[in-house]
Amino acid sequence: MRTDLDHLPPQKQRELERVVQLIFEEFDDAFALAKHEWKKAGRILKVILYGSYARGTWVDEPHTAKGYRSDFDLLIIVSDKRLTDRVKYWAKLDERLMREYGLTGTLRTPVNFIVHTLQEVNDGLAHGRYFFMD
Repeated sequence: MRTDLDHLPPQKQRELERVVQLIFEEFDDAFALAKHEWKKAGRILKVILYGSYARGTWVDEPHTAKGYRSDFDLLIIVSDKRLTDRVKYWAKLDERLMREYGLTGTLRTPVNFIVHTLQEVNDGLAHGRYFFMD
């Protein structure tokens, strides 16, 4: 598995940096006033790029008849299973990413993300689940 983004053009690297910044900002905002200890202790452990951009096989052809553009696929690994609830904790990030892609144009690449715990990822690897092995 690659641990760098050197295979991506500089603009895509900057976009990914912005996306990661947004992920951490929205996570911090969601838990800034947390009262439960598990929420206060909640952390993002890793953000992993997977899919076509990670493999170097992305398509960026908005100018063609199909107008296809690959998205950034991100796996966000968190410290607690309760933090994986997409509706409760990640909806604002989803909205912000869509706004920066669709309305403001700050992002030129759509973003798709999933959220799992480290335990879920390790279990997936241990059991040979295709998603985690590919």
